[in-house]
Amino acid sequence: MEDFWTKMKSGIKDGAVFSANKIEQYSKIGKLKVDQFTVKKKIETVQNDLGVRLYDLVKSGKGNSAGDDIAVISFVDKIDAFDAEIKAMDLEIERIRIEAQEKQDAYDAEKNSASEPVTRVDDEVLGV
Repeated sequence: MEDFWTKMKSGIKDGAVFSANKIEQYSKIGKLKVDQFTVKKKIETVQNDLGVRLYDLVKSGKGNSAGDDIAVISFVDKIDAFDAEIKAMDLEIERIRIEAQEKQDAYDAEKNSASEPVTRVDDEVLGV
């Protein structure tokens, strides 16, 4: 019966550690996803402003020189910067996932290594 309670406590502890790791991982990733959404909305705003500027240039007959327009260049640079932010956030999300997996693997390895010596001692005592 004592073995049952030991296994039960171990299972509850393992579940709690796993849950805590997942909650931490998902909360960090969730925040980054919200930040990405915000940046994507900024991109949409800049793209809209870029479209308005290009429309104005075309309507005024200066559409052929749009690539040289300072405002157009500025909008394109902003969009590129926002895209770089999103890519950096994607890398951070992947890093968080890897870190969480490594943390869980380390916990599992520690748990397994902690239980191995007991088995070895039992084997030695039994003469196996």
